[in-house]
Order: sequence, then structure tokens, then C-alpha cells
Amino acid sequence: LASWDNGQRVHLNVGISAPTGSIDEKSDGNILGYGMQFGSGTWDFLPAITFLGQTENYSWGAQAGGVLRMGENDRDYSLGNRFDALLWGARKLSDSFSVSAKFDYFTQGEIDGKDVEIEIRNATMASPGFESASHGRDISSFGLGLNYYCQNGTFKGHRLAVEWETPMSEDVNGVQLETDSIWSLGWQYAW
Repeated sequence: LASWDNGQRVHLNVGISAPTGSIDEKSDGNILGYGMQFGSGTWDFLPAITFLGQTENYSWGAQAGGVLRMGENDRDYSLGNRFDALLWGARKLSDSFSVSAKFDYFTQGEIDGKDVEIEIRNATMASPGFESASHGRDISSFGLGLNYYCQNGTFKGHRLAVEWETPMSEDVNGVQLETDSIWSLGWQYAW
């Protein structure tokens, strides 16, 4: 959307998610709970806006985006809409190493509607995984990362990153597991 001479820019992201993941997964002939299904079953709109700033040794940014469900799936429910907000900053330590920190917030609503087959299964074997009201959450987290970018040799252009993230606050709907600390390891290649 915009770019300035001081290394700052604003991007608009717009996407559509097609309902390609299964929402009919079963085990031993029994339908699995909402969280065990591979997809949403709905067409989803994925808007986001990103601000990025960059200097010789620092980078920082912010992003706000979400997932907006467009209607119900063929099993008469839709997963909750989601909103994400992210702030981050990074400091270059050398030509190859950098460290980063981030604050992340997301909220996802509970399921709208009910799958009749899952509701019947819940009546015979009560479980929070079968309860549409036990889905959705608000979570704020903090993360630290270390990045290595290979400048030369066989792995030139490859980036290795490790990140640790932990919740600062979390509020879940109904009965469900809370999030613990998360470690992520990533490998990217740019050419």
C-alpha cells in the first residue's frame, strides 16, 4: 500500500481459504469431535494488514488480520471467526545472526451451530471435544527467537530459526486444554 525512503512499508494481504479439508473424519465408524476434523468446511476470507520498519541493524513491525467464516458448512456449523494481532522487533548481531522478540494476541469465537452426528455422540459419551461451546479462546503470548542466515557455501541463502513462545494470559471457552510453552524450529531458503 505504501513505501517510504526510511525503510518503512505497509502491505495489505487478502486471501481466500477453500473448504478442502475433511469435516467427516471418523474412527471405528464414529464421527470425531470438532477439533479432530482437518478442515473448516467453509469458504474463509483471510484479510491482514502489515506495517514493517527496517534499518541497517533493526527491524520491527505490526500485523492485524483474521479469518472470517463465510456461512455454514454442509454439517450445519461454522468454526468461530479469528482475529490476530502481532508486534515484533529484531536486532541484527552480525551479518548472519539476529535475535527477535514478539507479542502476539489472538481470539477465536466458539462454534456457531452444531453437527447433529457429533451431538448424538456427545449424548452417549459426553466429552468437551464434542461440545461446540468448548471451542474458541483468547490468548496473549510472548516469544523470543534466534535466527541464523547462511551467507556462503553450500547452504548460501538458507535461514535457520528457533523460537520459544509462552502464554502471558489465556481464557478458554468451556472445558479445554490450555496452551503451554511452544518451541518452533524453522528452515527457509530464499533465492
